[in-house]
Amino acid sequence: MIKKEIHLGALESKFYEENGEEYYKVNAIFGSPISWSFNNPLSRIQVEECSESCLIIHGKYMSLKMEFSELSPGLQKCRVKPYLLGFYPIGVYFGEISCSNKRHLLERFVHS
Repeated sequence: MIKKEIHLGALESKFYEENGEEYYKVNAIFGSPISWSFNNPLSRIQVEECSESCLIIHGKYMSLKMEFSELSPGLQKCRVKPYLLGFYPIGVYFGEISCSNKRHLLERFVHS
């Protein structure tokens, strides 16, 4: 059951519930040169940094670094860097995120 989708350009990003546990999933949309997926229960995601300009989260095998900067009122640029095993970079993805979606995203991790 999908609870909330967070649009990040060329990435699919969503919060959903499975077997009573809430998950966060991010993956490259079909057709990207590198196939990867960050899919972890919120209870097992470690938050390294959660600020207005950066979100760094660590799952079991993948880490994500999301950097935000203002594009226009109500819209921000988002640069997402996935890392395999926390240190091996596997690309850079650029997209846009609405301020309301960014706020929702950060609120989910600020108390983790």
